[in-house]
Amino acid sequence: MIWITIVAIGLAADVAIPLSNARRRDAQAGCVADPTRPPAATRLRWKFRFLGIMLTAFAAIAATLAVMAPVTSRQVGAFIPLVVAASYAVVGLWLGLRFIVAGAVIAGLTLGGFFLLPPADFALWMAGVGGGALILAGCWFRRV
Repeated sequence: MIWITIVAIGLAADVAIPLSNARRRDAQAGCVADPTRPPAATRLRWKFRFLGIMLTAFAAIAATLAVMAPVTSRQVGAFIPLVVAASYAVVGLWLGLRFIVAGAVIAGLTLGGFFLLPPADFALWMAGVGGGALILAGCWFRRV
């Protein structure tokens, strides 16, 4: 429940912050618009598309878990990062090799931990992989 709450707050902030910034930018008097930057409405549409993709992914993960009924929490702990890794790879087909590499690294680290580590160490491993890899990937993507 904590994870779902944090993700929901993050998604709401991901939509609200750019919307607030766009309104503030549009309200500034005497500001010359950057012709290379897409209009705020276009950027906002992409944010809502991203939100729709995320909600679809959550629904697909929940449905898959309900149908497949994993036996252990370890299986769930590997499944969700593998879905994220696959999503990165698919997005990489449009946005570039960095996403594909990030997805492959996350998948490799997840599978390596699942098959090579004892169950007691897997949760700690996935905390590092899930959090660390995504933070590092975000920093890497920001430099584009």
